[in-house]
Amino acid sequence: MRTATSPPVHDGNLDYWNLFDAMVDTMYWAMEKVGGTNVGIVTAESGWPTSENGDFSTPALPQAYNTNMKNHVTNNGTPKRPNGQIDSDIFAMFNQDLKQ
Repeated sequence: MRTATSPPVHDGNLDYWNLFDAMVDTMYWAMEKVGGTNVGIVTAESGWPTSENGDFSTPALPQAYNTNMKNHVTNNGTPKRPNGQIDSDIFAMFNQDLKQ
């Protein structure tokens, strides 16, 4: 759910509504500087904590994050590559209470 009325970050002619896109595009810019113009990016271990911690991790928050992340990477590119495919893995879709 977007609550801002304008993009929080403007970079030249590109507008960023979220940190995820800004970080992915940062990698695209860096790779292009060294000749990697056709290199794709895969994000790994994106997720939201599933343990409850007051208002910071209620059960609804990871559900909203995972749904929005899935929708974003399957339906959108980034401002720099609007038609690009974003491969991403959602990590810890369940509690790992046995993890040491």
